[in-house]
Amino acid sequence: MPKTSLLAMGVLMAACSGTSATSGTSASTSTASSDATSGVDAETSAETSAETSEADAESSTTASATTIDASTTDASSSTGAPDLPPAIGLVQYDADAHFGDPETNIAALTLWAETAINRGARIIVFPEGSTYGYASPFEVWCAPGMSSYQGRSCRDVSTVAETLPGGPTTDYWSAFAAEHDVTVVYHVPERDGATFYTSLGVVDPAGFVTRYRKRTLYYVDQAFATPGNASVVLETAWGRLGLMICLDGTYDGPFYDEYLAAGVDGIVISMDWDDDPNGDAAAIEWFRDRAATNDVRIYAADVATWDGTGLYLPGDVPRERDGLPPVAVGVDGVSVHVLP
Repeated sequence: MPKTSLLAMGVLMAACSGTSATSGTSASTSTASSDATSGVDAETSAETSAETSEADAESSTTASATTIDASTTDASSSTGAPDLPPAIGLVQYDADAHFGDPETNIAALTLWAETAINRGARIIVFPEGSTYGYASPFEVWCAPGMSSYQGRSCRDVSTVAETLPGGPTTDYWSAFAAEHDVTVVYHVPERDGATFYTSLGVVDPAGFVTRYRKRTLYYVDQAFATPGNASVVLETAWGRLGLMICLDGTYDGPFYDEYLAAGVDGIVISMDWDDDPNGDAAAIEWFRDRAATNDVRIYAADVATWDGTGLYLPGDVPRERDGLPPVAVGVDGVSVHVLP
């Protein structure tokens, strides 16, 4: 566990699938072809680099606001354990059960991340809302000044929203990434001036890499968030990965098309799916269809309540899990998959 102390923040439980009032079908991109590229947000462009040396090898990491360019490094332990192939760890965790208790959430996520690392994971992905919770049955995050929304009480999102880069969550996972030589994809409500987003942050051993802002808002998000307007592709040593948050990946269409046109090797979806895991819209079948229709690998990290975590492969085949039972409703854990 990194030496950084755990966070002391405030927060909420629940949701993201279904029909959204924000379609997000006109997402802008920052390249010459506005509807057939990775469409990265030029405002987030930045470059950092770092070098780390080991006894027998040297690796370097170059990060930008929209891509990761990371070299593989030795996964063996100091005890002489055999090397493990580079993998991605998809954490399934119910932060909504610990609404308003980020210290508990961060502590649990740390343990699951370490479990994944011990199995060879070089990329760790957490679910939507995993830092603060997404919503509770009684409360939701709202814009400042709101007292209630859709029958639930409001909590002021400005009391917990973080800047990206910056903020305690980024600091914590940056220290963790540097200590373990991994990349971490985490979720927070983001503040940019007086505007709020629901966002993914990405850090690697060199520090902050990029952010991705949810483009298709669920009704819970609409209580405070503005939709993002750009796709983000992470370029790693193991392939190019497109980022989505929950409802962004619900329907076939422009977002999948953008990423496929950009030549991604897979799509990472951080989500709080909010559909009956035994119903017609259960993630276990919904994303199997998306992977088959779009001929793309989907790596999903979901809240335990909805049990959508796993690797969804092209070809209309059952999802893969390694570390979670085939059915794990309400079970926290991690599914680890070797990267192609």
